[in-house]
Amino acid sequence: MRNIILLFTFIVVGSSFGPAQRPVDEKKVALYREIGISNYWELNFSLSVSKLSYVLKYKKDDHEAYYYRGLARGNQGAFSAGISDFNKAINLYQGNPDYYYKRAQAYFKLRRYEKAVFAFDEAISKAQEMNETNNLPIMYYEKALSLVELKNLPGACRAFTEANSLGLEDAKKLMKKACRL
Repeated sequence: MRNIILLFTFIVVGSSFGPAQRPVDEKKVALYREIGISNYWELNFSLSVSKLSYVLKYKKDDHEAYYYRGLARGNQGAFSAGISDFNKAINLYQGNPDYYYKRAQAYFKLRRYEKAVFAFDEAISKAQEMNETNNLPIMYYEKALSLVELKNLPGACRAFTEANSLGLEDAKKLMKKACRL
């Protein structure tokens, strides 16, 4: 009788836990993370997405893995999926202006210009807050291009002027056209 109770207990209790889970191989996850990022830089975007997806299955808090997977997806033309990854990266870590900037670029590529303008404003604000100003001229320039697409020439003029004042010479020609100088 005791064996029947033990068997019954195992079947009822044991089956509620489902199949046994294998422990996560932390070394494999770390290796795949490095390989996935390396694959991105080697322009092997498909393999990068694959490796980083494996990493994110086990490390859902890895903002950098989301960022690189978003970059790789964008390079594959999957801009919406890239935006989703950039949003996850931003939710996990707000300290990297590039996360905001790449999201803005993805909105631009999708021709979602209003969202792009808002996202460029966030990227510009974050870059200024973090004192990372290297990309500011191009951020203003790309924001201006979004505003041109929205037929907001006064806004585009201001953004082109800012990009030009920050040293982006390419902005001067378009600034003259948008500002009708």
